[in-house]
Amino acid sequence: MKSQVTASGKPRQRSALACNLCRTKRIKCDGQRPICTTCITNGERCEYTSQDSNRKPPSKRYVEALQERIRSLESQLEKYQGADTYKDVEDSSRLEESCDNSEDDSLSDDPNTTHRSPTKDISDRLGALNIGEDGQIHYFGSRSNFSLLKNSPAASSTVSSRELEEQAVRTLDCLGLRVEVSDELRDHLLELFWGWQNTWQYIVVKQPFLDDLLVNHTGQYATPLLLSAVLALASRYSDRVELRSDPLDPNTAGNALAEQAKMILFYESQAPKVTTIQATALLCLREIATDKEALGNGSKDGI
Repeated sequence: MKSQVTASGKPRQRSALACNLCRTKRIKCDGQRPICTTCITNGERCEYTSQDSNRKPPSKRYVEALQERIRSLESQLEKYQGADTYKDVEDSSRLEESCDNSEDDSLSDDPNTTHRSPTKDISDRLGALNIGEDGQIHYFGSRSNFSLLKNSPAASSTVSSRELEEQAVRTLDCLGLRVEVSDELRDHLLELFWGWQNTWQYIVVKQPFLDDLLVNHTGQYATPLLLSAVLALASRYSDRVELRSDPLDPNTAGNALAEQAKMILFYESQAPKVTTIQATALLCLREIATDKEALGNGSKDGI
């Protein structure tokens, strides 16, 4: 590093922290990275030369040790990736075989066997869908013991969805929480839901929902719970006073519908279906929209 002689006769060292521009112009540099204060003030491009550092370059032995470490890690990574790929292919083959031969879905009774059912692997991670006595598809999360069962007596003995809906209706009538919505108001809220809510948070498939609600009436895609949740959330976009618990407070729009949906959810959670998950997600969004994030996130975690 070059030096200059000061008035006192001592050599003045050039700062190793200075950027290239400040070195060239021989002006003071604070060495701030990535851009020094001088370059920021003058709007100049600030660059540093790596050779200006006083630190010694790494030794050859250190570099070789790092390279050897990298090779070792890459070798282990290839080994594990190969094992995972083989396991995925094997599990997929077993899953296809189990679908073709339903009697092979159960676990082996031999305690010494190492075969692990693909159905159990998937259930552990994602949960499982089961068909109840009412013919409805019910979802059980990975934390539920029912996710490990398929077509078993425990899974098939689930209370029918129709019975749960009837219990919910009786409770709503008893508590005075049942909400009657006219066809005109329902269509108004559905139009708002399709136009403003479901377009950016696609939770409900429109055509199957409407076909079931207006034509088929099977309760497979448009259940009372899901309809109440849809209307409760859509009420947030409406200025209709009859939707408010307090006519002077727009934030109360849809409160009655939300309470009705929560009561139905209380019963339907005993035998959840796909529509149960959809309705729960919509209720979570509504709670978050009303500044109840803790309640909304708590309900979301329980899905």
